[in-house]
Amino acid sequence: MQILDIARAALTGAGVTALLLGALRILDIWQAPVEPWVLLAIAGAFFVSGALVPAQDAPEPGADEDREGAVAPDPLAESLAEAAEALTSRGTADLGELLSKMDPVVLEAEYVYITVPDDREEWPDAFTEAEPLGTFREDEGESWIVERSVADAAEWSYDAVFRGITLTVHSSLTAIGFLAVLTFALSEQGIAVNVVSATYHDHLLVPKERVRDAMAVLRGLQTGGADIQKEMSDE
Repeated sequence: MQILDIARAALTGAGVTALLLGALRILDIWQAPVEPWVLLAIAGAFFVSGALVPAQDAPEPGADEDREGAVAPDPLAESLAEAAEALTSRGTADLGELLSKMDPVVLEAEYVYITVPDDREEWPDAFTEAEPLGTFREDEGESWIVERSVADAAEWSYDAVFRGITLTVHSSLTAIGFLAVLTFALSEQGIAVNVVSATYHDHLLVPKERVRDAMAVLRGLQTGGADIQKEMSDE
């Protein structure tokens, strides 16, 4: 029923967005690999041929402009922009591409892990204006990753101090093996690492005294990934 509903929506004039988002849903169902430009090309061809656009009366002269001369929004451009955003937000799951394009960046601040009380009235003043890098709810309470200066201002205890590294490649949350390669390589150099995966990027927190060593390992992996990508393209 999902595929039939998608087709029905497209044929009844739901527009380019419905077609492309529907195609993405079909790909998820069938696990079929496809490049984003292919879907955009298909959608453009359908749109130009009129297959997705119901017949409309010709607009009156000047109808696209208001009294101040502003041009009305273009539905086609808006639909394509929305569809393109949906396509690009998926991230890459290709291991070679993830390694060759991860471009790690060290965050400036030092970070610590703390557990904050559930009762906000028990919070020190420093917590009320804090902006945690990340939070996670556990049975024992809510864990925060915050700048070291926040914990120090609140006189709150912590175990270790970390530096953050953001992998700027847009990774898929369903990518397989990427983080396993990174954590294994770091462990081989005796570097502890805590990983936080978010919508667009993966983030590593390593002991502050080992951040340079960690960056050296990551850059070596990136160079190796680029070499693999080049060899594959030459074949």
